[in-house]
Amino acid sequence: MFRPKVYLYLIVLLLVMLFSPAGASAGEAIDESGNGRVVFLEVGGSLDLSLESNASTGYSWQYFPDFTGDGVIKETAHEYREENPGLIGAPGGEYWSFKAVGAGATSISLGYMRPWESIQPVKTFKVDVIVIPQQVTVTLNGKPLDADVPSMIKEGRTLAPMRAVAEALGVEIEWLPATRQVIINKDAISLELTVGSSKALRRDPAGEHNITLDVPAEIMAGRVFAPLRFFGEALGCKVEWDGKTKVVNITS
Repeated sequence: MFRPKVYLYLIVLLLVMLFSPAGASAGEAIDESGNGRVVFLEVGGSLDLSLESNASTGYSWQYFPDFTGDGVIKETAHEYREENPGLIGAPGGEYWSFKAVGAGATSISLGYMRPWESIQPVKTFKVDVIVIPQQVTVTLNGKPLDADVPSMIKEGRTLAPMRAVAEALGVEIEWLPATRQVIINKDAISLELTVGSSKALRRDPAGEHNITLDVPAEIMAGRVFAPLRFFGEALGCKVEWDGKTKVVNITS
């Protein structure tokens, strides 16, 4: 039940991420109300976690490390604090601190249970953590792209959430979960690409054309990301990169 399910990976890049209030942050502090959240952090950023607990009951939060995400975050502190020291049976809280040490994705999963009992926890907590080394700003016709997850650089290419870009451009987009395919339609142009594949297919009045992507499309934070230049140019847009400001501008 608690085997973490990691749905993405990122490679380490040389540049430090550019901060954006709507994207990854240098630090986050969450409590039980943040159960199920996706947290974006900068490399070097911190995550502080606080959960209600009561040591007098024998219950405590058990942390289930996500070993497939080694090198992404590191636990730096964990302690139990009583709310009313000296009052027998008084509740308290458990507090953790984590540090983002490398680009990638991992999960923090915990269960509230008595360690000596072989039964399911009475409650669980999980957050997915995505650490981004370099974030970029995407604009459409000069206006910032409205997206709930940030665009980023991977292997020297800008990856952007496809649905956010498609909706901003006013084109149809369809996700086929069974085949992990994305279908985009704009007028007489159709694009078809598969998550994990470096090949895409474009159909237009002139016929079918195979396109090779510099970086395969992949799923991050429940969103399909694809190389922005491929996506924009395949739909007839102009895509320009400003290396000084780390801004990609799409002109439709």
